[in-house]
Amino acid sequence: LLSPPCPALKPGGSLPALVFAAMGDFVAEATAKLKQAEAIFDKMDTEEKTMAFGAAMCVLLLVGWVFRKLCCGRRAFPSEEVALKKVGPVVALTLYRPGNEKLGMSLRPNEEGTCTIMGISDGDLLDQWNKAELREERRIRSGDKILSVTSNGSTCAKGAMMTEKLKQGGDVNLTVAVVRSDAEQERIAQCITGMVALDDLVLKDVAEFTTPTLSSAGALDKAALQISQVGPKLAAWNEQRRAEGACCTQQLEVGDRIVSVSGSTNVPGALATPSPTVVLARCRPVGSFRKESFDITIRRQGPDDRMGLVICPHPQGHGPAVVLKIVPGGAISRYNDGAGSSRPMLRGDCIVAVNGASAYASIQKELASMQINLRVERWVRTDGAGGPALGAPGAGMVMPGSVAAAPAKVSSPVPPAPSKPAPPPQPRTLGPSSGPGLFASIPWRGISLVMFLGLWLTSEDMQDSSDCVMAGLLHVNHFLRLPPKYVPLESHGSLASALLAAAWALMLLFMWSEVSTLKQPLKRRGVISQAFTACFASVLFGYGNFFLLTWAGVYS
Repeated sequence: LLSPPCPALKPGGSLPALVFAAMGDFVAEATAKLKQAEAIFDKMDTEEKTMAFGAAMCVLLLVGWVFRKLCCGRRAFPSEEVALKKVGPVVALTLYRPGNEKLGMSLRPNEEGTCTIMGISDGDLLDQWNKAELREERRIRSGDKILSVTSNGSTCAKGAMMTEKLKQGGDVNLTVAVVRSDAEQERIAQCITGMVALDDLVLKDVAEFTTPTLSSAGALDKAALQISQVGPKLAAWNEQRRAEGACCTQQLEVGDRIVSVSGSTNVPGALATPSPTVVLARCRPVGSFRKESFDITIRRQGPDDRMGLVICPHPQGHGPAVVLKIVPGGAISRYNDGAGSSRPMLRGDCIVAVNGASAYASIQKELASMQINLRVERWVRTDGAGGPALGAPGAGMVMPGSVAAAPAKVSSPVPPAPSKPAPPPQPRTLGPSSGPGLFASIPWRGISLVMFLGLWLTSEDMQDSSDCVMAGLLHVNHFLRLPPKYVPLESHGSLASALLAAAWALMLLFMWSEVSTLKQPLKRRGVISQAFTACFASVLFGYGNFFLLTWAGVYS
């Protein structure tokens, strides 16, 4: 790499030759600059070298932080399929502690911002609760994660502070994300998923949201939201879907987990999307829903007769197609209007098979046939219009934070259904939404920064820019030499001790912050604050060494 630059090429040279020539010139200039900087560094005093090293570390940290922000500004959010697979139910329980009884569990904060249960002691409160719980899958185990702790009227949801909260006296209400197999999760709660296209609505304007508390997906909880309140427009939408008899997943209710909005699993960043397509997950007591299946036969009037369906793949990745919208004037709309259609096809229905084909690509192909036999599935409630939410009376469970005479049961509470709404808005035609795609994940800003730096370093203006930088460094060096001139010689020893003590304190603070993050990553200090600490400590070390050596007679 340090070979002499390639000779100048004649016009019309090949592109690779021009590139190698430019690289050779760049390497030669960089080598000369490196030697010049090395010569300047050798002439520096000890304290100047210390300050220069600290300043260089600060600059490297700052450049690394800027580059990381530009290249990695977009977090890598998972697909809808991955996000849905990680969603699981939670268990809510109350540990009654009239005295100073031990809870009997060891915790460790994790990177998700919660606490992981590392062990459960025999005979203590949590072990007693487990023995009183009849269903084994509901019992708390090592590896489960505590999402929130409620004690003495206040709730804590930060892993680093949960251990302190648990040390307080009184009863303790825990919300725990249980790590179970698929079969065990199905016995804890019934979780269904759905996809709904909200015509002429914007989520942030029609509902209020909170962090998920009724379901958990680990670290993905930070990118998801849970509906905490339904506004009038969304309530009107729900009422219209309920009156139509549509699939129950076409109603967004309090407690629903929003998994994605218009294909993006970064839900907080997509709430302002107009007319979004929303993927939701809903957890209720086992038996709250049942799946109804029925068959539909459609005969098209001709090759130009449209089906009038807007469909997309099921959000879990395989299997049926989900009906997002019925377009007026199509074959499906005529079927629904016919007298013989006792079971019309509605929004949210899942097309399991078409003419015997069950793969999504095959379903799309078969929908172009003249006679179409569809197998349709629809989720319906078994608990009435609203149904008891997890934790509500009649669901056989206890809400987190409740006090009861008997041992608390596993629960996942959902507030009651919204009040009767105003008339619904007029819908409009909506096509299927797609995700952000491949190009959205490419760090274009970082690539642009690298190209800009490369062009600048190889340009003719680099020499002028480097001269300006060197002049600036000389001014900084002159400024740093001013303070010692105003300090009496007899005070150099005391001042050196104070400066070195402060520098050592800052260095220990820097090291302690870096080491402590290995156990508690959530308490990591910002890159800028750490860089400032390192830079300021290096300046204090430089001045302290200078005053110490002057007081000792090394410098005159």
